[in-house]
Amino acid sequence: MKHRFLLHSLSHRVIAVDITGEGLNSESLEKMERRTVPILTFRSWEPASDYFRALGADQVVLEDTADWLKKCGTASLTIL
Repeated sequence: MKHRFLLHSLSHRVIAVDITGEGLNSESLEKMERRTVPILTFRSWEPASDYFRALGADQVVLEDTADWLKKCGTASLTIL
């Protein structure tokens, strides 16, 4: 896995939370430490998809992700 993002569509903006460095942790919630993660803001899906394409995302995956954002307002994107 090269990159992982959580995506949110808010008020005609796309917010991408880069969770690439975050893994599943078996620790209890009390023991987990708080960390910050990079957040990217795009004015629309087009510049966001250009950014993800530059990172190596496949066009079909980007189209599926755009469909999820339109339907649900949230999506996840994994770029291999």
